[in-house]
Amino acid sequence: MEDMKNLAELVEAQIRKNGNRLFSQNKDGWSWKQTTWLDFKKETRDLAAFLLGLEFGSGEKAMVFYPNTREALWSEVAISLLGGTVVSMSERDALDGIEEVARAQNVGFMLGGGDEFLGRAKGILKRLPTVKRIIAFGDAKVGEEGGEVIPFKAALRFGAIKRRGLDDEIDKRAAGIEPDTAAAIFVDAGNPGSLVVTEHTHADVISVVRSLSGRLSFLSEEDQSFSFLPSPCPFSRFINYAGMEIGLRIMQAESWGGFFQDVLEVKPTVIFETAEALEEIHNAITREHGGHALKRALGGRLRSVVTDRKPSAVVESAFSEERIAVLEVGGLLLG
Repeated sequence: MEDMKNLAELVEAQIRKNGNRLFSQNKDGWSWKQTTWLDFKKETRDLAAFLLGLEFGSGEKAMVFYPNTREALWSEVAISLLGGTVVSMSERDALDGIEEVARAQNVGFMLGGGDEFLGRAKGILKRLPTVKRIIAFGDAKVGEEGGEVIPFKAALRFGAIKRRGLDDEIDKRAAGIEPDTAAAIFVDAGNPGSLVVTEHTHADVISVVRSLSGRLSFLSEEDQSFSFLPSPCPFSRFINYAGMEIGLRIMQAESWGGFFQDVLEVKPTVIFETAEALEEIHNAITREHGGHALKRALGGRLRSVVTDRKPSAVVESAFSEERIAVLEVGGLLLG
C-alpha cells in the first residue's frame, strides 16, 4: 500500500489478491446473493462505464446518499475509478439543504435509494439543470422521467454493454488520478446559507485507510464484517476501504429494520458501527431480551466492535461482559 496513489489502485490491488474469494452478500428476496471480488470489479466497472457514457468528467462531483448500503459502496468505487468526487449526504437531510449543497458544489449526478428520497430528488432535478441523472437504489418506483432517473440495476445492465468500448478509457482515467485529486467531500448542512465543507484528497483517504487497517490488524481474511451506517461521516465512508485492505468479507444491512434479522443470518465476527448506533443496538436488544443477550442477538460469533468514538460506559461494559472488544478509532479519522 506504500506506493498507492489513489483509491482505484487500492481496490484493484485487493481484487487481484482475492480474485474469486467471497467479497460480500446481500439479500435478494428471501435468498442471499454472493458476490466475489471479481464480481465486485465487474459491477463497479459496469457502473463506471454507464457514468462515462453519460459524459461523467474527471473531477465531476456526484452526491451519494446514505445509509451506506451495498449500492452506495459500489457507487463510491465507480465514481473514484473515473476520478470523480463523492459528496456524501444523508437521505434524512432537509430538502433545502440538499439543494443548497448540490447547487454550491455543482453536482452532476445523484445516487440514492428509497421512494421518499426519489420523490424529493426529482424536485431538485427540475430546479437544477446541472444534475444530469439520478440513479435510484433498491426497489424505488422510478416511473416515467424521460430517462433522467435510472434504476441502479438498469445502470449496471446498460453499463455492461457500454463497457466493451470503454474499458480502456476507465483504465486511463484511474491511472491518471493524482494523490492530490479530491476524493471525498463532507458537508454540514445544518444551517442553511452557511455550509461547512470539508474536502479530502486521495492521499488523505489512503493515509486514513492505512492507519485504520493497522489498528485492525487483529482481523483477517476469515473475518465477516457487518454494519448499518446511516450517517455520511468519515468513519462510514472509510471503514469499508480499511476492510477491503484487510480482505474482509463485507456485509451491510440495507435498513435499520432489517439489521437484527440479517445479523442472525450473517453471524459476523466484527461489527462496524457509530457510537450512536451502538447505543440503539444495545437498548433494542436489552428491551427485547434483557441483559447478557448481546452476543446471541448479534449472531453468536461476534468478537469485536469497531466504532468512531467511545460509547457510554454502560454500553461498553455490556459488550465487555460478553467478551466483545470495543475499539474506538475516531482519533485516526479526518476532521
